[in-house]
Amino acid sequence: MKQAAAPELKRKLRESGFDIYRTRPDRVILAERIRNNLIMDSGIAAITREEYSIEVVIRAQQSHFPGEAEEAIREHTTDLAAPFLDDGYEETEQSEEAMMDPSEPTHQLDILYELKLSKNIGDFQQLIDQLRLALTWQRATNDEIPSLTD
Repeated sequence: MKQAAAPELKRKLRESGFDIYRTRPDRVILAERIRNNLIMDSGIAAITREEYSIEVVIRAQQSHFPGEAEEAIREHTTDLAAPFLDDGYEETEQSEEAMMDPSEPTHQLDILYELKLSKNIGDFQQLIDQLRLALTWQRATNDEIPSLTD
């Protein structure tokens, strides 16, 4: 049975308290509120096709791991993906993307290593519950230096 189209899904997600980053024909990409006046792409999309599903993008930036080999950085994405994989998500794609300097398009700033995961969801309430859970799990590396007490 066909689920709600993206505009209808967007409305229902907003009514359920989610911030929306972007809408595509078959998906609604959730926003993550960094501050009251700043939202960013959360890397989580609710997808509406024949059934609901969720797509999550896990990211590791090369600059967060100076001197580490590509394979080691990819392992960081796998480590971040562990709670998702344990919860039934499946890996769908691995990629890398160069981050270019917007003011100097020939200058590469960094490389993003991405791992895409997806999970089919039974009904709208399960979708809401799963989206809330997914937003609590870390999906990207950061460049913070761990404290000695961590």
